[in-house]
Amino acid sequence: MQPSEVHAFPNGTPPPIAAPQPGFPLGEPILYVRHIADTLDRNIACSVENVYSQQMALLRPTKPMGWTDRGVSEQFVLCNPSGVPLLYLSKHGINPQSVQINGPTGEDLGLLGQTAPFGGPAGSLPMTLLYEQRPVGSTWIGRRGGERDTLRAPIYGAHGEPIATVDRQWRYRGGGWRGDDRYYDYKLDCPAPQATGISTLLLAVALCHYVFDRLSLGGPAYALARASHR
Repeated sequence: MQPSEVHAFPNGTPPPIAAPQPGFPLGEPILYVRHIADTLDRNIACSVENVYSQQMALLRPTKPMGWTDRGVSEQFVLCNPSGVPLLYLSKHGINPQSVQINGPTGEDLGLLGQTAPFGGPAGSLPMTLLYEQRPVGSTWIGRRGGERDTLRAPIYGAHGEPIATVDRQWRYRGGGWRGDDRYYDYKLDCPAPQATGISTLLLAVALCHYVFDRLSLGGPAYALARASHR
C-alpha cells in the first residue's frame, strides 16, 4: 500500500464518486479498510474507502461492546455514508468461530466458517466462504507473530484459483494515552468482477481481518495497560 496507489486530487478537489462497477465489492476493484479511533478502544469501527480516500461505508458495532467478554459473540453493521445499513456481520464462537453475513432485512448473504484450528500462515485461521450453503472459496483470517508483520492473505475461488487479496500494513499513530496508537490498514484488491454473492463475501473477509485483529490487539484492558506505562 504505497502512497502512489492513492490517487492525487487534481487542484485539491476530490473527484465525484464513480458509478459502481458491477461484480466488485461496493462497486470498487480496490478498497481500503481504515481504523477509526475510539475512547479506550472499547468499540471497534472502521471506514471503508476507495482509492480517492472517499468513504464508501462505515462499520460499527450494533451495540456498545463489553469490557471483559469481547469477541465471543459480536454483531456489526456496515452502513453507507448516509447511515443506511448495507449488511450485518455476526461473529460467533472462539474455536471454531464463524461469521454470518446478512442483508439489511435479514436475508442470508453467506457465511465465513473456520475449517481447522490455527493452520494458516503465522497461525491464522483457515476459513471457507459459503454462499447459499455451498463452498465458493477459501482464505485465512487473523494474525499471530509480531505486531508489525505486513501480511498478504490470498482469497481463492471454488476451484483454488486466486480471486482477490487482502494486504495488511502496520501503522503507528503515536502520541496520546489511548490504546488506539497501533493498528493496521487493509487493502482489498479484486482484479476481476465476481458474482454478486461472492463479491459481498470478499468485502466481508476484508472487514473480518480488521475485526479479528482489533479483538486480538485492542480493547479497554489493553488501552489501560498501555496508559499505565506512559
